[in-house]
Amino acid sequence: MLDHGLGTLGLPAVWALVREQNAASRKVAGCLGFLDVGSGVHYGDLHRVLVALPAVHGRPHHLELWVPDLAGAERSWGRLLAEPGWREFQRRPGGVSWRLGGTYVVVEKSPASSAGEHERTRPGLNHLALHVATRAQVDDLAARADGHGWRPLFADRYPHAGGDAHYAAYLENEAGFEVELVAAEGPPAGA
Repeated sequence: MLDHGLGTLGLPAVWALVREQNAASRKVAGCLGFLDVGSGVHYGDLHRVLVALPAVHGRPHHLELWVPDLAGAERSWGRLLAEPGWREFQRRPGGVSWRLGGTYVVVEKSPASSAGEHERTRPGLNHLALHVATRAQVDDLAARADGHGWRPLFADRYPHAGGDAHYAAYLENEAGFEVELVAAEGPPAGA
């Protein structure tokens, strides 16, 4: 049930209420990875409140993009990532990163880079896809993308370039990096 809820459905958490006096059930919940976050009266009885969160194992730790122009990359990526809540994380002379939760994105001008430009259609990174909470926020980010150093891709098929059930904006910056901003909410009711 936890694997289905947290993995397949992508739920942010699974909650459980266990009667305070039911030590055996609390022990089972602990073995399943539930965290005890306190107690309270629920349904007329004292319960322990427990939560299971998605595992970190297998999730992205960070992504590193080598760029030909660090200042330009910082302008375009920094503005775009700030919109859904990424915050500057680390800065050093050759790069900068932004973090959201346990994942961070690095842009770096590496002296080991073998080309002066990025080409997303060559082997390697094609694009980075990020969740955006709502369709309205995808629309807003797409409308303001040019001011952030991004231009639309597949504009003639916006917002369904990825298919009828996929609501997203595809953008490309001046260095040729592509980002896909995907609405986290599903299709509207009745669709």
